[in-house]
Amino acid sequence: MATRPEHQGRGFGRMVLEDLVARIRAAAPPDPFISLIADPPGRRLYESVGFVDAAPSIGMRLP
Repeated sequence: MATRPEHQGRGFGRMVLEDLVARIRAAAPPDPFISLIADPPGRRLYESVGFVDAAPSIGMRLP
C-alpha cells in the first residue's frame, strides 16, 4: 500500500489498512496469520494498528 505524498498524514492509509484487516478477520478462520512487508516510512502506521516485527523472518526479493 502506498499513499501519495500530498495525501499522507490525513488518515487515508489507516482507513484502508483497518478495513483490509477487518475484511481478513471476517473472512478467514479464527486467529489468521496476517503479514506484510513494511518499508521504514510505513512502519509507524503498521505498528499503530498492531503489527509487530516477524523476526526472525525477513523480507526477500529476486532482483
